[in-house]
This record gives sequence, structure tokens and C-alpha cells, in this order.
Amino acid sequence: MIIILISEILGKIEVSGLKYNSKNSFLSALNLREGSFVQMPFFRNYLFNAYLSGFLDTFEVYGKFRNDTIDLLFKVSDYPIINGFKWEIKKPSKDIEDSIAIYKGRFSSDYMKFKIKSEIEKFFIQKGYVNPNIQIKEQFLDNKRVNLIISGKVGDKFRISKIIFYGNKTFSSKLLKNLMSNKEVNFFRKILRGGYFSEVKFQKDLKTIETLYKDNGFADFKIDSFKLDYEENMVKIRIYLNEGKRYYFRNVSFIGNEKFSNSMLENVITIKKPLNLISSLKYKLGYGVNYNPKLYSRFKVIESLNNLSGLYADSGYIYAQIEPIEEKRDSFIDITFKIKENWKVKVRLINIYGNTKTWDEIIRREIYVFPGDYFNRSALMLSYRNLYYLNYFSSINVNFKPVFEDSSLVDLEIHVEEKPTGQVGAGASYSQLDGLFFNVNLQQPNFLGRGWTVSFLAEYGSRRQNYQVSFTEPWFGGKPILVGINIYSLNRYLFTFSQRNSGISLSYGRRLWNIFSRIKFDYTFEYITVYDISPLYSGTQFYDFWTSRNRVLSSSLTTTFSYDIRDRIFNPSKGYLFSFPWTLNGGPIGGDLHFIKFIPEFQFIIPNYKDKLISFFRINWGSIFSILSKQELPPYEYFALGDVGPLGLRGYDFRSIGTKVGSSVLGGRHFFRFTFEERIRPTDQFYISFFYETGNSWWAIKTIDFKNLYSSIGIGFRVEVPIVGIMGFDFAYSLNYRQFKTHFNLGPYY
Repeated sequence: MIIILISEILGKIEVSGLKYNSKNSFLSALNLREGSFVQMPFFRNYLFNAYLSGFLDTFEVYGKFRNDTIDLLFKVSDYPIINGFKWEIKKPSKDIEDSIAIYKGRFSSDYMKFKIKSEIEKFFIQKGYVNPNIQIKEQFLDNKRVNLIISGKVGDKFRISKIIFYGNKTFSSKLLKNLMSNKEVNFFRKILRGGYFSEVKFQKDLKTIETLYKDNGFADFKIDSFKLDYEENMVKIRIYLNEGKRYYFRNVSFIGNEKFSNSMLENVITIKKPLNLISSLKYKLGYGVNYNPKLYSRFKVIESLNNLSGLYADSGYIYAQIEPIEEKRDSFIDITFKIKENWKVKVRLINIYGNTKTWDEIIRREIYVFPGDYFNRSALMLSYRNLYYLNYFSSINVNFKPVFEDSSLVDLEIHVEEKPTGQVGAGASYSQLDGLFFNVNLQQPNFLGRGWTVSFLAEYGSRRQNYQVSFTEPWFGGKPILVGINIYSLNRYLFTFSQRNSGISLSYGRRLWNIFSRIKFDYTFEYITVYDISPLYSGTQFYDFWTSRNRVLSSSLTTTFSYDIRDRIFNPSKGYLFSFPWTLNGGPIGGDLHFIKFIPEFQFIIPNYKDKLISFFRINWGSIFSILSKQELPPYEYFALGDVGPLGLRGYDFRSIGTKVGSSVLGGRHFFRFTFEERIRPTDQFYISFFYETGNSWWAIKTIDFKNLYSSIGIGFRVEVPIVGIMGFDFAYSLNYRQFKTHFNLGPYY
């Protein structure tokens, strides 16, 4: 019973019937308190809040007028709070406990118990159990809370004995089976506990088969039916296909377009055009078949629709409506894109949320859409990439929100979640080159929230002492100009010589014609000492040069041109990188060492299977030439491959591949390296790779022989650990030496 109330001041509030909760909890759920001013026409909303909270089972409210106030009496029945869960059935994994842990502390209403029951059943279905039937019972505790007892049946698991297709004339049953996630059981799947039927995966399998046919001309394709024959612990799957007629694209037309001409629209659609390189490779890897551009393809229709929508969105028409209309004639399909352009939209405000440390300015300067500009989807996507590349945020969401009072305006919303702003590390590490060494690493990549990078590194070991202090400003003077300074001192005690470097490096870099292209200059001024040189080098120019000098001065300028359209630096999922660094040491810029060095690099990344399977290609090559004299180069400048790093070749020892002096490897003036990795990428912070690597180093151009290469295969792991950085482990097999080698790496390379 609800009394019609006319007063706006609440007097005394009484509550009866509460068993598990307090009066204060009840009033908080309704957002009511004694003496408060209440908009009485909206009092019904307060009552509705109680239902939304899941707090109450039933309630009644009575009102009593008293002067200018009204007293309220609530008669209610409430729900207890969920304390935890008890299992009377066997859990398949801890994941199910983690998924329902969020319901602890909530009210044990009928709806909540139904929701928990449904979630548990869904979990078992995803794990391959058939027809689970979960029961939820309450166990009341002394503290007015309840434990939910989970009982019932989890269902049965069935292995797949056979998958049989009927009606498939174009594609073989073998191909269709290979596309499916559900697999027939065999000897190996029995050992690995696989081959179980999953209803969830089966529905996806049916969609995959449908996609294959509709991307290869069969517009009328459908799955007539399927049958699951259960017997003991096995299931036989029968799938009945109706391929229908095969169609080809014929005419494409547009109606309703005023902003863009027909020819402009035809340029962006992909119908009747061959797939590009990446799409073609993805198609072959996904389906194992060749694609005919003249065949009808639902994928091409959807891709064309998205491209048309993108074209309009890039010009501010975010509300443009585009509908593809298909008309079948004999074995041909005519496509008409019906377009309703609607109105053009401008950006009113750009709001940033979640940045507690990073200044708004640091985020805004990476955004290529501005208030007052027309909405531009491509610029927005580019802004997202820029923000991700900063590596300051663990998650970024960029979207727009309509302005209801003016449909021609939208507000952009950028939601970020910041990573820890600093890395502080101290400990011990080991590498094949440097042995055991201790380190302290202080790095702040977003110092004071201004985007500055400040770092200090100290490493000490028996074969290595390294000290560095550096500062980098990526936006000098409010422009995308990088300036930096690095002061360092490095001592290394190698097997055939020792080396001491002390100096300073100054950096300057800027963007070129777009954000993907950059040029960077690094000038290094350092003093170098090479000592404890092995007698193996005696009689060489190198030995004579370095034994006659206490130390030498090195003055070098490295110019690096790069074009980088990868979606992220670590663990990229698509794109490519071309980098061309070349170094001038000495000559017109002075110093005692005179040479030119080139080390170009090319990376190509192809995404497959929903960006979880990544094909990664890398090519490195390099050359170094003496200038102004026939001076022998420093030994550490020669290219010697092995281990991990910029000149790594997994499966081989550090600096073990190259021209030898006696029994020691000096290296070469030229090198080549090729890497292929197939990466399994479950998260953005982790991947597993199966790799093939090959390369060699040669002393002279005339000795370069690509038939003489060192190769290896193996498996590797990379993970991005907060505070620590990127850690890697590789297990490689040398195809030349027939031996296994393990490698550990801490750092961004690979």
C-alpha cells in the first residue's frame, strides 16, 4: 500500500521486518534520511532503488502527516548477504571460483542465485560438459549471512568418435574438419586429454563453415541440420550441408550519395578486387584455399561496407547509414549500396579520464582531433595508436558521446588506466657474456607526469661494470622533437681483450612527413681503452694500433631513418618497421677512429586467428668500412653473431660466428640474419614463439656466400613484467652443430 504524499520534509522513519540488515543499510539503499528534503512526485524512484539494489524481497510503506512533515513506516522482508560458497561437486579448475567470487558480499536474492547458477552451468558447458544441472542452496550462519551450497550434476563429457559431413561437394571433409575447433579423438589427443566435445565451440564451428562457403560464392549456403549421437562416453557428429548455387559478383552501384562521387566510392570498396598481401595470406592460413576475387564473398561485402562507413566517418558523417542490397540474377549478384548520408558532426569537447599522474597536456598533444574540428575516424584511430605507443597506459578506450541538445556535436571521451610510472629494480643477473653481476636500475618513463624519461643504471660484476645516467624529452619546445642526453662509463672484461668506454651521447629526433616516419641523430663523444689483448691478435694491425696507445678518442654521429606502422613496440600484432641507421665515426667530425657502419632492419608482422597467432619476419644486414686510412677497426665493432641481442643468433654462443683469429672469433665486416617466428599471443603482455633463425658474418664482400649459413630452430617465451621489464627465455637447437642451447634475455630486444 502506498499513500499519496504531499509534504516534502521527512519526519520519523521506522522500519520493521529486517532480519539480516540494519535500518541504516536500508535507508542508504533508498537514499533517504530523516529531515531530508524530498521531491515527492519522484518518491516512487526512491522505492525503485530498493528493488534495483537486490536488498528487499517485499515491502510496504505507510505515511502519517504531522504538521509540515510526514512520518514513514516501512514493513519489509530482506535478503541475507552472501558470505561464500561451498562445493558439493568437483570443480574442474580454480577459474570457476574466481569467476563467481565477485558475488561475495551481495544479497542472496532469487535473481542473484539464478545468476550464479547460470554462470556456473555456462562455465561447465564451455569446458565441454553436456547438460549440467546445478542447484543452489542456502546455509545460514550466525552472523546473519549465508553460504551458498553448490550441488547437482556437472553433466557428462564426451569424446568425439567421428565427424561426418553430408552434402559437401566443393570442399573436402578433411578441410572442413581442419577448420573446426572440435576434433576427433585419436591416440595423441587421448594422451593429452583432448578430443572432448564442446557445445560452445561447436556453434562457432558451424559459423566457421558457413563463413567459408559464403566467402567463396555460396550466398545461399545453409546448414540444414546436425545430429549428435551419444553412446557411452562418445559422440558422433553428423552435419548436413546445403551448398546451393555458386554466385559471382557482377554490377556494383550506389544510390543516395551526394558527398562523394561514384568513382570515389568505387575506389574504397574491395568487391571484385584481389585481396591485398596481408589479407591474402590470412585467408590462405585461415581456410587453406585460394581466393577468387570474382566469386561472391560475404567478407568482401562487409569489408566494403566498413570501408564506405570509414570514408564517411573520416569526413564527419558518423551517422551515415549504408545498407548493401543484393539482387541475384542467374549465377550473378548485383550489389547496390543504399546510402543515407545524414548530417556532418563536429567535436565539441575532448574529456580525459583516469590519468591521475600524467598531465592532460601529455595526452592531448598525441591526439589528432581538436575541439571545433569535424569528426575524423582515421585521426581518432591514429590518436589511439600514439597513446598506446607512449607505453604509459595499460588500457586506453577512445569513443564519442552524442551531445543531446545539439545533434551536430559530439564529445570525445578518452579513458586511460596508467601503468606504474617508475621502475625500481635491484638484484643479481647472469648472462653468458658477462657472467654474474649485480645491478640497480631506477627508471621513470613518465617523470612527474610530463612524459620525460629519467634513468639511472648501475651494474657491477666480475666481467662488467656499467654506470649510466640519462634524460629524454620527447616534446621539446611544445613540438614533437626529441632531445636527450646520456652519460656513461662501461668496463667489460672479455675473453680475448678488455674494453673501457666513457663518454656522453646527445640525441635529437623529429617526425618527418607523418607520425610513422622519423629521423634521429645521436652524437657520441667518448674515450676508449682496449687492453689485456690476447697474443692471438699479435702481428695484426689491430694489435699494433691498440698496444701503442693508452686510449683513443671516438667521435661519432649516427643517423637513423625509420618508418614504423606497428601497432605497438613490444609484442606487436600487425604492421611493419623499416629502420636504416648509419654511423660516421671520425673523418670530418674528428677522433682517432675512422669508419662508416650501416645496420638496416626490416620487420613484417602478419596477424592470424583473431590476432592471437602472429607471423613475425625480421631481416637484418650490416656492413662496416674503414675510411681515410687502412686502420684496423676496434674488435667490438666487427659483426660476430651468437646468443641474443642486436647481433644474436640463438642456438650459438655469444660472438661465436664470424672470421677467426687463431682459435678466437674476431667477427666480420658484413653480416646477414633472418628470423621467422610463429607467435602464440594469448595476451598483450605475453607470447610463446616457435622460431627459425639463420645468418652468418663475412670478412669481405667477395666472401659473402648465402649457401653458407648458420641456422637454428627453437621455442621462446617473452613476458612484460611490471617494474622488471621484458623477460625472455629461449631453448634453441643448432642445425649446424647439432646441439641445444638455452638463452636468457632481460630487455626490449625480441
